[in-house]
Amino acid sequence: MILHIFLTDSIYTKEFIRFVLKRFKSEDHVFCTPKPSYYEDISGAEIRRINPKRLDDVVRLFKYMKFSKRILLHSLFNFYFQAWLTIQPSLLQRATWVAWGADVYSEYSYKGLKGRIRRHVGKVVVKNLGSIAGLFKGDYEHIIRCYRTKASYRQVFYPNPVHFEILDEVIRLSESAVKNRKRIMVGHAASRNNFHEEMLLFLRDNIIDDYEIICPLSYGDKNYAQSVIQLGNSLFGTRFIPVTDFLEPKEYAKLLNSVDVVIFNHRYQEAVGNMLAVLYLGKKLYIRGETTPWSFFKDLGVVVYDTNALLKGDYRNFWEMDEKDKLSNRAILIKEFSEERCAELWEKVFNGDQLGR
Repeated sequence: MILHIFLTDSIYTKEFIRFVLKRFKSEDHVFCTPKPSYYEDISGAEIRRINPKRLDDVVRLFKYMKFSKRILLHSLFNFYFQAWLTIQPSLLQRATWVAWGADVYSEYSYKGLKGRIRRHVGKVVVKNLGSIAGLFKGDYEHIIRCYRTKASYRQVFYPNPVHFEILDEVIRLSESAVKNRKRIMVGHAASRNNFHEEMLLFLRDNIIDDYEIICPLSYGDKNYAQSVIQLGNSLFGTRFIPVTDFLEPKEYAKLLNSVDVVIFNHRYQEAVGNMLAVLYLGKKLYIRGETTPWSFFKDLGVVVYDTNALLKGDYRNFWEMDEKDKLSNRAILIKEFSEERCAELWEKVFNGDQLGR
């Protein structure tokens, strides 16, 4: 049995389960989550409830882990779950942490006694892991430096809910569409790691064209979302368009295709699915040069632009992007992020290739 443990549910985890059921034997996989009802529209999956705050749930989970061939920890956000894992270090040697951006980097943002406790518990868990999986080798190298673990690395990526077939359909349907204004998308969620204020102030002071700002805020911190909306309205009035309702993949793809430029001001890796979608659609993407996606895309030959340079005053060609670069980006993504490639990488993890120390 291959045990998947989700402590955070999202459209990406839902798409991943669908992907596993499609590409692998469903009877080999069991999924544990605090909210099985979130996946009630998926048939054929064995989904069990796990609440790390309930002792009976944790005892049951340890039994599942004990008899599992592979254990996949899809993110390590939950402190209660990490604390329980410290008493079962032998089980962790068969476990793979599928690292997300926030759970890789946010641990070191905690302050005071709480922060020290969280970091200590995190180190105990990560040092005992057999392997770490993720798209960006740079994230793994950051983990090695911070946690002093000897866990091996395996590259994987989650299937994108806004997949290429949806994007192709949106491109075909939009060929005759006419826009009245140019559009900039700022950020991807109500996450402080987007640093919305810095970017919105920059755009107001430096980009003087007639444009609208699309600002996705449908998930994350609701209070932070309201503060971004207030700022955006004060700076841009009706030209600021916050997106506060969750959109289905096809509708979200239409929204992404309506923009001309996308700016992510993240200090650490986030919004990878959004990046892949907008690059496939041929949009000009700005990301920070110190983040792991930057070096990853550059190594692949994908053309992206540096948000740091933009903030420092290099915005003379803010809107322009060579058509050849757009086509090249799409060709690279088709090769590197196909469903077949995704299944190939996950199969190696499921089979235990190069797992352990």
